[in-house]
Amino acid sequence: MGIRSSPNWNPYDTSARKTFKSAVCHLLHSEFPGIFGPTISRLFADKIDELYDRFHPPRSRLTAGQVLWTGVAIDDPPTRNKRIEDTRLVPVVLDLVTAQDIDKAKVPRARTQTRLAKINRLFRQAHEQGAVLGHADVSLLLHMTINRLSAYVTNHERATGELIPRRGTIHDLGRSVTHKAIIC
Repeated sequence: MGIRSSPNWNPYDTSARKTFKSAVCHLLHSEFPGIFGPTISRLFADKIDELYDRFHPPRSRLTAGQVLWTGVAIDDPPTRNKRIEDTRLVPVVLDLVTAQDIDKAKVPRARTQTRLAKINRLFRQAHEQGAVLGHADVSLLLHMTINRLSAYVTNHERATGELIPRRGTIHDLGRSVTHKAIIC
């Protein structure tokens, strides 16, 4: 009689398989017939499903003041003619506004210190999560010019002697402090 006469058959089994992963398997079979077999399709769909989950976490994982952003993987440095589409990207959760930021905003003339702390925090949080941000990323997040951001970072590094982990210093890009100076 077919599958319905099977003792293990349950009418709800198909409902449980109506998933994003199943849709990806169907896409692979219909758009690329003969290239992807069932096993490869499932493996490929698993990877896509995992990637989707990383880049689209449920809102319950974020708290007020946090933002999901995409950085470049620390261990995927640039090479000649390497585009961002060819680079491993890492989604990170950043504290854009914290309770301390709000408290400091109430203090007269504390905005400069608050902004510097926020800049430092954003670069460090991304680094702790396996990614590096560039000046353009933090510039967009804080709605300030790249030149102004760069001035904050440079002045802080000169005053404290500590490097802020950003893409320029980690991946030796642009006009950032480079490892070449240390080597020489």
